[in-house]
Amino acid sequence: MLTIGGRRENGAAGSYAVYNPARPAEVVLEAPAASLAQLDSAVAAARRAQPAWAALSFEQRLDTLTRATE
Repeated sequence: MLTIGGRRENGAAGSYAVYNPARPAEVVLEAPAASLAQLDSAVAAARRAQPAWAALSFEQRLDTLTRATE
């Protein structure tokens, strides 16, 4: 799934294989491929979010990224 502007959606352009760099013949997952429209939406969402992200302190950014990985 892609996350665009906080929404989860399927890749409109299908998917592509992601390979294990240590074992190049091993496919580790099929990742969603974004369409051009989805790419445009993602870039627009990132531009809208950037000022609020820039206003956060280092600690707040770190906390946000840590929570996102859990």
